[in-house]
Amino acid sequence: EVLSLVPGVDEFNVEAAFASIGSFAIVGQPYGAFYGTVWERNDAGELLIGANGLPTPAAATEGVGDPNPDWIGGIRNTFQYKNLSFSFFWDIRMGGDIWNGTFARLNNLGRTAESAENREGTYLIEGVYAPGTTINGVDVSGQANTTEVNAINYFRQYVGDAGGAAEQFVEDGSWARLRDVNLSYRIRFEDRKYGIDYLDLSFNGRNLLLFTDYKGVDPETSLTGAGSNIGGLDYFNNPGSRTY
Repeated sequence: EVLSLVPGVDEFNVEAAFASIGSFAIVGQPYGAFYGTVWERNDAGELLIGANGLPTPAAATEGVGDPNPDWIGGIRNTFQYKNLSFSFFWDIRMGGDIWNGTFARLNNLGRTAESAENREGTYLIEGVYAPGTTINGVDVSGQANTTEVNAINYFRQYVGDAGGAAEQFVEDGSWARLRDVNLSYRIRFEDRKYGIDYLDLSFNGRNLLLFTDYKGVDPETSLTGAGSNIGGLDYFNNPGSRTY
């Protein structure tokens, strides 16, 4: 939690590279909290849809996520039998949001699997018509949306970054991963033969398994780099490597 900033300052944009979302230090909020664009909604939480069948962006940004995890943990086990040793490490992170800007841009460009499924069809966005909406001269304010949009408008302006609100690209970044596995065998030399006490032959694998609901390549990502103290911004970041 941000407790205080310099006198006269209540908030500071730590990462301001994007127009739709930023990572902020705001007094009373988690450090690096996401504030970004959201859709207009009624008191019941329903999207307000315009006559074009698309939701209406709100004028002001709001808090849309917290990149900090609820908790992190790890499980390390080592088993030994005579000269054979086997160890593994499970790395766990629960909670912590990620802005999947990569997915938003790829939707806009029509490069996701989702955008390929119904390119010639139409989509109906669930919500109600915004106040003052008229269609063919009839006031339809508050009625359920029945205006369908084509795939281009849907994937560019609703679930893409050509107009889509940042709030819908914020995902849970929880993970459980098999961080490393090591198998080794020790060959012992009697009486320091060849001047050696023992020789270890080992196989090591790193980042072998990942369990997550995150749509991107890897939720362990940071656009601002490993040396940064903020995270959770995914915009064409390089994925982690698996090594043997």
